[in-house]
Amino acid sequence: MKNRFIFTLTIGLVLQIGCSNSNDIPNEFYGNFFDITGTKFWTCSIFEQYIVYDNDFWNYKIKSISENEIKLLISSESGEKKNLKISKADAHYKISDGSQDFTCSKNSEGIQVKAGGQLPVMEAGVAVIKGVVFDDTTKNTQVQITVKKYFSAMDSEVRTAEVDEYGRFSISVPILNSQSVLLHFGDHGWRRLFVTPGDSLTILINGQNGRPVHFMGTNSDVCYHTEYVLDTLYHFGKTSSMGLDLEPQDFRIYMDSLTSVQQNYLDRYSAEYQCPDLFDKWSKIFIECSCTFYLVTNQSKYYRLGTGTDQRIDVNYPYSTFIESIDFNDSLLFLETISGDMLGQISKYYRNVLREIYNSQSLTHRDVYEFLLDYSDQISVNDMTFIESLADSLKMYKTFSRNITNRITLIADPFKDEYEFRLMRGQVDRRIDFFLAQEYSLMRDLMLMMVYDDMKRARMLEVLDYVYKRIDTLIQYPVYKEDLTNDYFAFQAQVESLQNTEFVANKTSESGEKLLLDIINSSKDTLVVLDFWYSACGPCRTGFMKMKSIKKQLYDVPIKFVYLCYSSSEKDWTSVVREFDVKGDHYLLTGEQFAYFSNLLNISSAPRYVLIGRNGKIVNDNFAQPHSYQQYMQALRKYLGS
Repeated sequence: MKNRFIFTLTIGLVLQIGCSNSNDIPNEFYGNFFDITGTKFWTCSIFEQYIVYDNDFWNYKIKSISENEIKLLISSESGEKKNLKISKADAHYKISDGSQDFTCSKNSEGIQVKAGGQLPVMEAGVAVIKGVVFDDTTKNTQVQITVKKYFSAMDSEVRTAEVDEYGRFSISVPILNSQSVLLHFGDHGWRRLFVTPGDSLTILINGQNGRPVHFMGTNSDVCYHTEYVLDTLYHFGKTSSMGLDLEPQDFRIYMDSLTSVQQNYLDRYSAEYQCPDLFDKWSKIFIECSCTFYLVTNQSKYYRLGTGTDQRIDVNYPYSTFIESIDFNDSLLFLETISGDMLGQISKYYRNVLREIYNSQSLTHRDVYEFLLDYSDQISVNDMTFIESLADSLKMYKTFSRNITNRITLIADPFKDEYEFRLMRGQVDRRIDFFLAQEYSLMRDLMLMMVYDDMKRARMLEVLDYVYKRIDTLIQYPVYKEDLTNDYFAFQAQVESLQNTEFVANKTSESGEKLLLDIINSSKDTLVVLDFWYSACGPCRTGFMKMKSIKKQLYDVPIKFVYLCYSSSEKDWTSVVREFDVKGDHYLLTGEQFAYFSNLLNISSAPRYVLIGRNGKIVNDNFAQPHSYQQYMQALRKYLGS
């Protein structure tokens, strides 16, 4: 069968760069050379200005030339020197540097990449990615490599390298273990490269489409196979998205069938081309992670359409069977960058497993009950009678009614910060203890770090401090431990640097009704947007960032922004306002104040925007989310006269 790795470059595609002795070398010695055994495959490339050989760039001087042979003295940037001899014998070329010999062809057709026997490296290090861009008519000057970090499902690092006048570039990429990284050149799409810590990979990129066509290095065999199958796997991904409107159970059947087809395709491909074990492991994880991604996407879409009854991911949802099949000690999960996204889903799954346990055993309710008992000497007799009655309701209800919740909030309001801290500490302790019950593995370390990451993204600063101090002694893998420490102290420094940012922090004990009247009376003939939010709310913080750019264009609109924060400690409240530089009037609501607004406006989620007209009346109790200036102005326009 015709070989799939046919990326033959004609002499016309070779970089033609002037050199004083270029005419001394016969044209047939320029271009790419391929090891006919497939062991090295792409063995060497000779350009007019330099040579790519042995996974490095080399300058060269001509020692001797004859009709069928050239001898060169080559030297690398590190100072290493070699004598390279290339001789033509019939249709092949013999390449030798004194320590290794290759029989090569100028044509890759018919040569099969030979599988290496390398194993994944599970230690941190730096991978060096070098390359040459040929036939680039757009004259792009940069190559980007993106590394997704396992530590945070939302995090990634982009490294950029300049392409020099001869088309060369080099990037050093810190990675935690053998994994895929993303290559991007010009306006073209991303391509995947497989790299290993402590190793280097040299690639040849077609400047016309941004695709790597040849690879040189330890994992070059994996890269060749990955590059070929990716387009087919992406096609399967498009096919997956076609079924997203199906209901979850039907979509699971659809995805099981599609996944089986993908795996059969890869099994046949691997058998035909004798792929390395490392490629088989990578492809298996890629399919499983992609399948889970589409299952989660389908569920989210299903609920957004309003046909679901619960906004949370259901632990009984079909995609959970994949997560439950993951062996905590299976290092294969760490080979694929998409697993960085998967960690978030795995962590979310276990949070929901524990939430079901909380509900079935009323653990959160017990935390509330026990906390309030600890403060019994500061609580009235009537309130204590109510609290003691909760012991019976714990056996009856998975969730408290709104009236009970509001009353608990009012009772706990004098010691709100400690109350919020204790409840969240109970939840994170159960998550940490759950993972500690597992046998030690890198996965266990990462799940512990995800607890920290969740608290950081929630901006729950005191709980974050508690989690860091607890898991810092529990994480065993030195690289993750160092990452955790560096991240924690960098974040603490960021918080500290914002402490001097000034804003008016309003706290008042007056009733919610009186507070609303004060806000209205101080804003005569002005539109007022009330923004109800809390510090752990990610969408609330996203709204702050979007609103910041919109506000700059509202300079001539009579509008005022009032931010009403609830269910947050004073430290978390002030920290978030400073971090996101939120301009406006700020209030930290008491339990009574929020209970008033919650009942008045039926607030059940955040962020919640309420618009008060220029006449002092509420004209829209569920006002537009900020997306763009045009969209926001369109929503405002009909109220400008009210």
